[in-house]
Amino acid sequence: MFKGIVQGTGIIKKISKNDDTQRHGITFPKNILDLVAKDTVMLVNGCSLTVVRITGDVVYFDIDQALNTTTFDSLEIGDKVNLELRPEFGSLLGKGALTGNIKGVATVDNITEEEDLLKVYIEIPKT
Repeated sequence: MFKGIVQGTGIIKKISKNDDTQRHGITFPKNILDLVAKDTVMLVNGCSLTVVRITGDVVYFDIDQALNTTTFDSLEIGDKVNLELRPEFGSLLGKGALTGNIKGVATVDNITEEEDLLKVYIEIPKT
C-alpha cells in the first residue's frame, strides 16, 4: 500500500482562468517555500506542475493539459491542496520507486471505518 509522501498542505489564494488554462496561486508553508524556486517541478495534489512565479509566500502554477484529467478545475479559493517536492531522478520512495501519469478523475463511492483504518471505495471510469 502506498501511503504517500505529502510534505504539507497549501491553500488556494488566487485562481485566474482563461479559455484553456488556469493560474493557481497557492500559499505555501515556510518549510516547503524555502525549498522551491521559479522553474521547480513539484507535485500539487499528485500532479506535476512547474513553479512559474513566487510572490511572498504565494507560489504560482500554470495548469493547462491537467485541467481535463484532474480536479483542478473544481478547486476554489480557500481550498487546501497537498504539496510534495518532486524527488530526484532515481531516488527511492519508501520501499521502491514511484512513477506515473494522471489518466483521469475517479469518484469516491464510499468510506467505511474499521478499528484503526479507513477503507475508501473508488469508482474508476471505464475509459
